Amino acid sequence: MKTTIKKVTKFFTFEEENGFEVTIEGFEDGLAVIEIPVEVDTVIDEGTIYVRAINEDEYVSFISGCFREDSNFKEELLRAYECKPDTEFLGFKLRVQEVSCTIAEENSSIFKIKESLSSMVLTFAQNVIDEANREIYEHSEKLKRLNDILDHTELRFKSYRAEVEYEEQLEGRDVDEIGYGEDFATYVQYLVSKGCNISEAVHDTYKLFESIGATDDGDSQIIQFVCQYCLYGDEIVKSYFDILMQMFNDELNNL
Repeated sequence: MKTTIKKVTKFFTFEEENGFEVTIEGFEDGLAVIEIPVEVDTVIDEGTIYVRAINEDEYVSFISGCFREDSNFKEELLRAYECKPDTEFLGFKLRVQEVSCTIAEENSSIFKIKESLSSMVLTFAQNVIDEANREIYEHSEKLKRLNDILDHTELRFKSYRAEVEYEEQLEGRDVDEIGYGEDFATYVQYLVSKGCNISEAVHDTYKLFESIGATDDGDSQIIQFVCQYCLYGDEIVKSYFDILMQMFNDELNNL
């Protein structure tokens, strides 16, 4: 098999005379690429998201200064990227993640750059809000579907005797904590009734509960307690601990 180099990405950090550093992430089609760092603050009580460019004034000053006649930025840029001296430098491509704008000589005044940067940050902020609303909606829909199933499905026990013993053992236990174990086992049983094998049902249930923020580090003891008495309990516990062990191994591999 023969392979060829398709693209090389080089990052260079440029320092202007006042000590401010800017990282150029690429030079393509005559444009130097800069990722503008932003800060996102969410005020949960107010349901508000604030987004601002970090060091905006410094970036604006740097970019505008690169178009001045006495600037050596073009020469340093071409040298860094090993370009010919006659290579065109057309300006900058500014990015905030997937949102971008172009700064050329005609819009390189401090006012114009600030205007372009503000517009880009506003677009990015709207994207953040839209994504947050989408996630909230999806979370709400998942929760609604789950609760609808749980409201119409009863936890099944190994036997009548197991159910009686379970109810006796509930005294003094935290109802909310036990509720997680009951809901988990009930949903697994529901998926099994729809044709899933137990291991698959446990994995799908864990994934769903994790996606709605219902899982917790201490859940394994609750699962063990409930599954002593419920139908398929031993298999549920085994598959549940297989998931936790896999997660633990993945964390070790990432160290």
